[in-house]
Amino acid sequence: MSDKIQRSSDHPVLSPPGVPPGNQTRAKKATFWALLGASTILLALAVWVIWFLPSPNIASNSQTSIKPDHEDSRPPKAHQTRPSLQEATKARQRWYDQRAKAELQNISIWAGERYKQAISISDRALSSMEKGDFNAAVSDFLEASNILLTLIGDKAHILEQALTSGQAALEQGHSQKATARFNQALAIDPSNEMAKIGLKRAQTIKDVLEIFHKAKTEAVAGHLKRAHGMAVQALEIDPYFKPASKLLTQIEKRSKEQDFEKSLGTAISALAAGDFVKCRKHLERAARIRPGDEAVKELSIQLHTAEKQKSLSTFEAKAKRCCEKEDWAGAVALYERALSIDKRFLPALEGIEQAKRMLSLNNSLVEIISHPERLRDSGPLDDARKQVRIAMEIKNPGPLLAQRIQRASQVLSLATNPVPVTLLSDGQTQVTIFHVGRLGTFKNRTIALRPGKYILSGTRPGYRDVRVEFRVEAGKSHLPISITCEEKI
Repeated sequence: MSDKIQRSSDHPVLSPPGVPPGNQTRAKKATFWALLGASTILLALAVWVIWFLPSPNIASNSQTSIKPDHEDSRPPKAHQTRPSLQEATKARQRWYDQRAKAELQNISIWAGERYKQAISISDRALSSMEKGDFNAAVSDFLEASNILLTLIGDKAHILEQALTSGQAALEQGHSQKATARFNQALAIDPSNEMAKIGLKRAQTIKDVLEIFHKAKTEAVAGHLKRAHGMAVQALEIDPYFKPASKLLTQIEKRSKEQDFEKSLGTAISALAAGDFVKCRKHLERAARIRPGDEAVKELSIQLHTAEKQKSLSTFEAKAKRCCEKEDWAGAVALYERALSIDKRFLPALEGIEQAKRMLSLNNSLVEIISHPERLRDSGPLDDARKQVRIAMEIKNPGPLLAQRIQRASQVLSLATNPVPVTLLSDGQTQVTIFHVGRLGTFKNRTIALRPGKYILSGTRPGYRDVRVEFRVEAGKSHLPISITCEEKI
C-alpha cells in the first residue's frame, strides 16, 4: 500500500498553506474577497468591540481538547474574545497541516464516515470564512481537527476491529466484506500478516464454503470417507478455515468410533467361531483405537481363556494319541507342556502319571531284552522278573508292549538255563572268569554258563597276561574258546 496521500474523489484537493482549496469556483473567490474588504471596514469602526469585549458565544464554542503549539501542534483554545480573520486563518492552516499528515497515513481509506464527517465540517468552516463568520469557522476547524486527532489515536483499535470484522466475514463466507475489511487493515498497517492472509483467503472463501457444505452433507449421510476427503480438500485451499478443521476432527472421531465398533464386533464373532488368530488381530486394532477400553479388556480376558483352553485340549488330545501309539516319552512331554500352561489341569496331572509308569516299564523291558547278560546276577534277575510280572498284569496292552513282554519273558526263561561252553588252554596258564571264579590250569574244560557276556583272564609267570571276551547266547551251541599266555616278557 502506497504511503502517498490518497484523496477521495468526493473531497476537495488540499490547497497550499494559507490558500483556499483549489476546487472553489472563481465566483466564490470573488465573493470571499469582497466580503473580506467589507469586513475590514466594519472591523476598523468597531475595533474596541472586537478586541476588548468578551464573547459568550466564543467561550461556549471553544474546543478544550486542542492544545497550544508548544505542546503537540494542535489548534489552540479559542480566546475569550471574538475570533478575528487572522485566528480563523490560523485555524484553517492547522486543519490543512493535520489533514496532510493524516493523508500520509492513508486516513481517507481506513477512517470511513468519520473522516468524511471531518471533511464536511471543514468545508462548512471555509463557507463560514467566506461569509465573515469567523467564530463559526474557528469552531468548525477545531472540531474537524479534533476528529482527525481522535481517528489517529484510535488507529490500533480500528485496525483490531477491521481484522476481527474481516475474520467474521470470512467465517460467514462474505468475500466482498472480508476484502474491504482487510484492505482497510492494510491501509493502516501495510505489513500486517493477518490482513495479508485474510485478503488472500477472501479470494477463495466461496469455493471453500461450497466444498465445506458438501462435506457436511456427506458426513450427515454417513459417507465419512467422502466427507473426509472433501474436508481435507477445503483445508488444502484454506488451511485457516476453522469450520473445516473442526469438521475434519469430528469426521475422524466418528470414523475411529466406527472402526472400533466394527473391529470389536469382528473380534467377538471370530472368538465365537474359534478363530483366535482373527479375533486377536481385530482386538488389537480396537485396542489401538481405544486404549484401556473396558470392552476390549473383557474380550481380551475371554480370548486368553479360550486360547488357554484350546492349547490344553490340543496337548491333551496329542498326548492321548501318543499313548495309543505307545509313544510314552512323547505323551509325557505333551502333558508337561499342558501343565506349564495350567499346573492344575487335571487330565494332564492324571495322564502324565500313567505315561511315566508306562515309559518306565517299557524302558525296563527294553533293558532286559537288550542286555540279558545282566541277568546272571541275582539282583538284576529278580528285578527283571518283577518288571515282567507287572507288565503281564496290564489289561489290553498295546501291540508293542505285548511284544516286549513276550520277548522279555523269553530272555528270562533262557537266562535261568545254563549253556555248556568248552574252554581250551595249554595246561600252564592260570584261567579266571570274571564274576564266576578261578578255573586254574587245564587243557580242555567244559563249564555251564548263563547267557550273557563274559571275560576270561589268563596269567603265567614270565609271560604277558591275556584277556578274551565272549558272549553266551541261550539256545545256541558255541565253538570252543581258547586262552593261552604265549608272549614271553
